[in-house]
Amino acid sequence: MRAAFVIVLGLSACEARTDLFPRGASGGPGAPLAADCRQVPGLDPEGSVAVTLHASPDASFSAWCSGDGGTWLVLRQPGDANVSRIVADGEWLGTTVETRFEAIRVERSDDGGGLYDVVKTDLTFSRSTGRVWNLAGDFDVTGAPYLSPSDCVVPGSASASARGDLRGTPFAFVPGGLRITGYQPGGAITFSAWNQVVEVVAGGYCGGIAGDGPLQLRLCVAPGPETCDGADNDCNGVVDDTATPCP
Repeated sequence: MRAAFVIVLGLSACEARTDLFPRGASGGPGAPLAADCRQVPGLDPEGSVAVTLHASPDASFSAWCSGDGGTWLVLRQPGDANVSRIVADGEWLGTTVETRFEAIRVERSDDGGGLYDVVKTDLTFSRSTGRVWNLAGDFDVTGAPYLSPSDCVVPGSASASARGDLRGTPFAFVPGGLRITGYQPGGAITFSAWNQVVEVVAGGYCGGIAGDGPLQLRLCVAPGPETCDGADNDCNGVVDDTATPCP
């Protein structure tokens, strides 16, 4: 299965993308819209395909689908926009691990309201360098989970960093889904760009960001200042929360 993913990644978006659920030519609803890959029929159990999914009828996003219905949201920002690091220093030896993500695995929340859970430990569509281990032999890693930096330097240290950037997708991060944890941890979590960008520094002795959820994404189609239009413009989960009460 993993080899099949690597082959598909070598294709361009134009060569690989398939709109399995196009809108009707006359503006009608067209065929049923898939919100995740479990709703896409006819997937090859031994391969993967790039598709357009719909978090809502008017909010589409690019994704990779595996044959078993796994869904990966394609990230649009390049370079270090979506990267997570585990630092080799102090009690941890080796070379700092850096993992850069091209897509992250998501699972649609049961409420069907445009919420998706991020599977942070899935590294299928990522590239990693480095290796970090400890002398005790119970810690040996070559990949860092999404938005999960960590170090083991000194109490309260925060030498590890991570960044997530959802700009170019119809989603924003739900604040509260990340937490600094571990023994004598330190760090900070900063959201910006209407919650579409998050930057994290973390560490400890040993410490970092929890490697498993819950980290959620919420639908955020046109991020910007809040206005009185019945929509959550600033992507904070509250509709029409303007400085001056809406009429």
